[in-house]
Amino acid sequence: MEFTVNIEDNNYPYFLTEDYSDVRSKLNCFEYDKLFFIYDSNISSEEIGHLRKQFESTISYFTELDVLEEMKRLSYVESLVDTLMELGISRQSIIIPVGGGVLGNIVGLASSILFRGIRFVHIPTTVMAAADSVLSLKQAVNTSYSKNLLGSYHCPECVIVNYRLFKSLPDRDYKSGLAETVKNILAISPSSFEKFSEFFCTGIRRTRDELYFVIKQSIEVKNSVLKNDKFERKEGLILEYGHTIGHAYEILNNGKLRHGEAVAFGLLVACEISYSLGFLSDESVSKHYEMVEMIDVLSEIDINDFDKTDEIWEQILLDNKRGYRPLRADEAGVILLSALGDPHIDSSNIVSPITQVTLLDAIDKTLKKIH
Repeated sequence: MEFTVNIEDNNYPYFLTEDYSDVRSKLNCFEYDKLFFIYDSNISSEEIGHLRKQFESTISYFTELDVLEEMKRLSYVESLVDTLMELGISRQSIIIPVGGGVLGNIVGLASSILFRGIRFVHIPTTVMAAADSVLSLKQAVNTSYSKNLLGSYHCPECVIVNYRLFKSLPDRDYKSGLAETVKNILAISPSSFEKFSEFFCTGIRRTRDELYFVIKQSIEVKNSVLKNDKFERKEGLILEYGHTIGHAYEILNNGKLRHGEAVAFGLLVACEISYSLGFLSDESVSKHYEMVEMIDVLSEIDINDFDKTDEIWEQILLDNKRGYRPLRADEAGVILLSALGDPHIDSSNIVSPITQVTLLDAIDKTLKKIH
């Protein structure tokens, strides 16, 4: 199965494969001198062995990394580049991250600056990566201030998903990945709710069809909002719904929370803010809670991780969307909804101002509902 990701003037193929020989055939469509596979140590050694076997006759290197959120820093990008140089990488080589979104961002940024740009191919192994991070040109790492502050825009040659690599993914990570699909449906494509419900109203089964639905829906949504906005600064900003709050909690919890868990909570807080300001209806708010509950993404975390009201405001003020619109000293900018699939527009801007009191009230309401 093949799709095309359309991001303005950057288009690249997205392949859904069943066998590792398919991965080899897709990569062999490119001319290269060497292949550099950078893979997450959490992936089954048996599956990596099957993948490695396909490239025995190719000059290829397989480098294992213990990937953690705290590695998503510029210093680690430099360390990776040094390793690749020691192995003999050239401008004709291709780098291939095999793992989740953190690894994809580290390798993607390294690819964008090594030799001022070298080719890379994504092989995502998490739902979050396959349905979200690889569907963007953004390659970024964190600083001590906030998430994704340092980065670039760099287009992959293609994306190759192999279903076998998802089988050993922990349930918690699988559920976390589904949070971006929930966001897409709530903020961009509410017409997809019925189909989503068919798959998830009775729980998560982790079937091939379930995964492929999530990927297909995500590609369609990303294409619809990024076809004229490759830098995600205009209509593409709707993809940040729930993320300003979610990113803040990720930073405050030092990687203890999965990205999707933080985003799921961020979606609920954002809908409560939208409701309190008179934008969203009761029914739309209920739909947010219903969808988050369907994917069971908040069941394995300590809800007290979200009770950081003394720190959250200052962290939100450091969000990487600063500067998209003028704000008063007592305001922060967030993405809100006027209705499902309809971003709230304030003074011709998709970023809306909120106060600290509004945010904290919304967090309190959310915590009371999910306790």
